[in-house]
Amino acid sequence: MIFGHLMHNKVLFASFGFPDSQPTMIGLVIIFQFIFSPYNEVSPEHKVLILLTVCHVIIFSLVLRVW
Repeated sequence: MIFGHLMHNKVLFASFGFPDSQPTMIGLVIIFQFIFSPYNEVSPEHKVLILLTVCHVIIFSLVLRVW
């Protein structure tokens, strides 16, 4: 769920210098190196809090799009 949302996030690609395109290989590198790598360094207790926060942000952004 999180990976799919990030792969289609135009703002994420634009912030790394790809404002008009979303190259798949670049997306994989960005997501795994800059987003999931720090996540793997935190303790299991904090991972639950991070996942809940990310899910809330995704749900909130989807609600804003519909509204």
